[in-house]
Amino acid sequence: MPLAALRDAGVASLVIRGTWRDPELYRRNVGEALVACADAVADALGARLLAVPGYYPHTQRPAEVNAALRELWGQPR
Repeated sequence: MPLAALRDAGVASLVIRGTWRDPELYRRNVGEALVACADAVADALGARLLAVPGYYPHTQRPAEVNAALRELWGQPR
């Protein structure tokens, strides 16, 4: 995935992902690949990575996700 233009845009970036520790079946079948993908995208962008407990951070921990987004939108890079 070409990410150089986004990385070089000069804006703060944040990748939010779940930790996918439980349930084990989800982690094995889906979570490990999604964690690796999110980590690679964050690394390629030079983005902050937020790992939130669970597997659907925006629904399982909305306060934590929303706080991170508010912080991101309020800070220059």
